[in-house]
Amino acid sequence: MAGNVIQLTDAGRAALVAPGNTGTAARKITQIGLGTASFVFKPDMKVLPNELKRTTTFGASNVASDTMHVMIQDDTNAQYKLYAFGLYLDNGVLLGVYVQDTPILEKAPAAMLLLAAEAGLPMPAGAYLLSPWLDLGPRTPHPGYALAKDPLLAPDAIRAWGKAYRGDEHPSHPKISPVLADLKYFPRTLIQVGGAEALLEDSLAFTRKLALAGTDVQLNVWKDQVHAWPLFHADMPLSGGAAIAQAGEWMDRVSNSDAPASKF
Repeated sequence: MAGNVIQLTDAGRAALVAPGNTGTAARKITQIGLGTASFVFKPDMKVLPNELKRTTTFGASNVASDTMHVMIQDDTNAQYKLYAFGLYLDNGVLLGVYVQDTPILEKAPAAMLLLAAEAGLPMPAGAYLLSPWLDLGPRTPHPGYALAKDPLLAPDAIRAWGKAYRGDEHPSHPKISPVLADLKYFPRTLIQVGGAEALLEDSLAFTRKLALAGTDVQLNVWKDQVHAWPLFHADMPLSGGAAIAQAGEWMDRVSNSDAPASKF
């Protein structure tokens, strides 16, 4: 049973968001529910359907950035067929479930259930990046940058904000500078960046790395545009509006694609 995707609930996703949308919240999986019949997953479910019991005898470890190895044990004298299991967080929220139409396994009264599974979290269909800041290391302005053209991200501001963001962490850490991360399983990506902005080279380097990793990536460099210019579309209706329209069309295409959203 490898490569199975755990489907996250709406409540589970919300539980992982820190107050004020400032990042992710630290949560632990404390119980696993065992389901004895198949069902159709719905994102708004709060409990595992057909749940027989919950167990706290389990172990889990990350084997990849989007995959975990789960070991579930039940040494009671219960008898049942296992079709699904659900992961419950320490605040009681159902994080996600795995379910299939046929039994995963069957437990007899005198037998111990010992289930080992590798399951992956669902990947997004695509990633849209607008003027992304992807390298928090030292930088020098590229030839096309001029402070008069793009005053939003002056070099002094970049250094100050970068230090505030990373704290004591070194800028070479891949979670601080995504351009240095392993992008093997990154989803298809659209990057829009201004040709006059200070962060242009971040997008160029990230695009190259995504392409070498085999990701479907589209980079659009908008000539003479500043950092995050679509946000000012009311004052820049031509370039700002066009960029928004392009991003919307890409999102529609990716959302309606039949291509798989994750790799396992």
